Amino acid sequence: MAYPNLGIPLPSGIMHVALQDYWSNSQATTWYFRIRPGMTWSDGVPVNATDLEYSIQLMFGKYSWGGIGSLYVWQSYLAGPITTAVHAVNSTVVEVDLNQPLGTLGDTIGAENTPNLTPKHIWNNGYLNNQTMPGDNFGTLVSAGAYYISNYTKGDSQVVLLPNPYGSPFGGDSKGIPYLDQITVKLVSSSASTSLMLKGGEIDAAPVSASDVAGLTSDPRFKVDYGPTPDTWILEYPIFNYPYNMSDFRKAMAYAINRTDLVQTAYSGYAVPGSQGYLPMSQSIPNLPQYDYNPQMAGQLLSGLGWTKQADGFYHLPNGTLFSPTLYAPAELQPQVATANRIAQYLKAVGIDVQVQTLSLPSMLDIWQRGTNMYLYEQNYGYPPAALLFDYSFAGSATGIPLVQPVFWPPSVGTLYNQTLKQMNAEGTEAGRNQIMQQLMTMIAENLPSITLYYVGNVWVYNTENFGGWPTTPSTMEWPGGEFNMTALATIYSLSAQTSTTTSMAPSGADYTPYIIGGVVVVIVLLAVGMYMRKKRT
Repeated sequence: MAYPNLGIPLPSGIMHVALQDYWSNSQATTWYFRIRPGMTWSDGVPVNATDLEYSIQLMFGKYSWGGIGSLYVWQSYLAGPITTAVHAVNSTVVEVDLNQPLGTLGDTIGAENTPNLTPKHIWNNGYLNNQTMPGDNFGTLVSAGAYYISNYTKGDSQVVLLPNPYGSPFGGDSKGIPYLDQITVKLVSSSASTSLMLKGGEIDAAPVSASDVAGLTSDPRFKVDYGPTPDTWILEYPIFNYPYNMSDFRKAMAYAINRTDLVQTAYSGYAVPGSQGYLPMSQSIPNLPQYDYNPQMAGQLLSGLGWTKQADGFYHLPNGTLFSPTLYAPAELQPQVATANRIAQYLKAVGIDVQVQTLSLPSMLDIWQRGTNMYLYEQNYGYPPAALLFDYSFAGSATGIPLVQPVFWPPSVGTLYNQTLKQMNAEGTEAGRNQIMQQLMTMIAENLPSITLYYVGNVWVYNTENFGGWPTTPSTMEWPGGEFNMTALATIYSLSAQTSTTTSMAPSGADYTPYIIGGVVVVIVLLAVGMYMRKKRT
């Protein structure tokens, strides 16, 4: 997986590395996807539309061993069998024919939620079929990107990446061949000592906690590669329960929380305050409520609920009961614990007696959507806006597990939202879909099914002593959800004349956090990232 042109993967600009572009007819019933030119598999076979055709067909498929493709949920939309509805029309373009409009299909296929481009000349020879689950070396045979994985076997303590000898469109020398000769990814159990390893010269680059950046960059050898991501944290609550079912109460909380302060407190500035339209703001939307920090407005809204602020400084319900909700935060994630404590301070300041409690991530499943509980919840976007608003939709499903309640209140808002979604999917032009998306974002901001806190940044620190060509901010070397941006490696080169080998590390097991290791002749990086609690809104 790679991102073209070292681009920043925001929802408004994500595209799968395999694609140059995509478009539809005016009814959004026929979609076309064009393969990116200039790619060659690392075994010398040119990449063409037959690979893309095969890949999309696999995405719509289901296998007897239990596997399903990322587009299987849309299989019923295909106009006929998969092999005829998805077909190459020439050497560069694949057509997908539908039996009904689906305006979000282009973004869904063309964005990050799709799997890697699959080499048909290898995988249709039995590596991936309906009877046998892919083996341990799945995905390690060839690559069309800057590097390919060499000779990995399950259980190995390291993964070796070698440069694609046929080059790629993603950087390197005049032939598109990367400058580095090898990358070794070593699998380790913990990444807690990453900053110390950077300081000690054991490694050359690593994703680090935002709180560690200042201490590292005080050394002139170390520089930061920071890029925004569309990964976000939100404050959730059971909107169908009192008092969350009152619009003014939800708005009071939104005004009471200083999201700019949360960015500084939890991420040392390496994040972006959230938009209450849910998506990162890529364009101006007229009259979209923003709920800038305003404790006075929060107090006015709370006072209008018929509650009474008593001598303890907190609001009591009309029956005299102190309103004291619990805010849950994942104990394993220190930035979120800090966030929860700051939110509690802000809500207490306006008279809401919030109590913070930390829980392990698995245990949080037991408290979601109960009583007056609030909780911090992470979304891993991976979709452009239209697909996100639809697939993670606020369409009749609550925003947290167990997804059994309406996400809007009153329910009539959800009905209108779903009707508008249908209009978006029936719209065949991007401009038309963008206009409808603005309507959807406005509905979300006006009704606040949750409060968007911030979009998490991606921070790498690298050592400039031995290597040059590192990406410059804004950029990103890692995509939340587990994909490494190999385009970031194609331009890195050794500053010495000696023969180089590259080493990097990524934790094994559940806590995947990547970082690069080095010795006397180190070259660069690689990774695997933590999924933590990134859930879909389906």
